[in-house]
Amino acid sequence: RELLDSHVREDDAVVLAGDLVNKGPKSIEVLRLARYRGYSAVLGNHEFATLRGHAARRGGEEPGVAKKYEWTDGLTNSDLQFICGLPYTISIPEHNALVVHAGLVPGIPLDQQSPVDMVTMRNLHLSENSDGMLGPKYAALDEDQEGSSAWAALWSGPQHVFFGHDAKRRFQEHRFATGLDTGCVYGGYLTAAILEVGCPVRYVSVKAARRYQIPVVKNNQLGPWQKLLATACKDGKLVKAVAVALLACVVLRTTTKIK
Repeated sequence: RELLDSHVREDDAVVLAGDLVNKGPKSIEVLRLARYRGYSAVLGNHEFATLRGHAARRGGEEPGVAKKYEWTDGLTNSDLQFICGLPYTISIPEHNALVVHAGLVPGIPLDQQSPVDMVTMRNLHLSENSDGMLGPKYAALDEDQEGSSAWAALWSGPQHVFFGHDAKRRFQEHRFATGLDTGCVYGGYLTAAILEVGCPVRYVSVKAARRYQIPVVKNNQLGPWQKLLATACKDGKLVKAVAVALLACVVLRTTTKIK
């Protein structure tokens, strides 16, 4: 909120790059802040997870189920409609740009991109049909694998893509793609891109007040000290703080249109 209050003007349009929820104790407040201020947003993997959690709990009628999503019992129909209405991408024609939560696979038309890939992918590797004749040249991955590369480094346009999701790599700046997730939840920064017609893109950041969350790492990727830390967290010996509103976003100045 500090970034929004410090850098967003009254007539700016704001596009949030997904994951408005499930990042701390104020998910509902973040949702309603976006709704009441008229911000736009794309769907992220945590919105997906929220809908699944709410459905499993049946709005609180099944309190013993999906306890991580107990907070979703407080969602109103308007909140749920807002989440369900979030698009996978938002186009910014005046800047020949797109906003997506996670990424896009090169060579696939936008209307044929996989919904799962758009909210989960981080990397690409050559597919079995790498000649491009029988299928897509690349396959999307949600984690690093040997021989794979960051999708943003391989994206060749023509539209410039702004995205979040990939906090591990922090700020990513490529010719046709920019990653804005700079790990605020992990003690890094909260970053926004400010787009104004006739001006270079400007980036603004605010430092996290503290580390709100410890990164989740798959067990087979943990070193000895990380395994000890993970065990301590699991046993409740280390109390983790939680994030309030940690969003990557794009701020659009004055006349810019989105759709």
